[in-house]
Amino acid sequence: MGLPGKPPGMSGSKAPSLWAQGHFQEVLEYVAQDVRIAMQIAQTGEQRRRFQWITRKGTKSSLPLPNGWLTVRESLKLPEPDTSWMSAPMSRRDFTAWLPVI
Repeated sequence: MGLPGKPPGMSGSKAPSLWAQGHFQEVLEYVAQDVRIAMQIAQTGEQRRRFQWITRKGTKSSLPLPNGWLTVRESLKLPEPDTSWMSAPMSRRDFTAWLPVI
């Protein structure tokens, strides 16, 4: 979508060890940037009425958003995804158990 990415040399896999080493500010800045990127993606998709990405094969793909993003309530009505390829998939119910009843 042409948006800035993560800071160079940092990834989510490094965050736990950096936190354990006391690099709290570095991890907090990384997490904050993740949130900013997610918000930018959501806002850009909403404005363009399309969510776009580059696939692992390097081709462009997109998902139309003619009415904007779904609400949480609307998205929970969607069919469960196919997780047959996963060794230990988490159900939607388990993944969203922390949410208040909606």
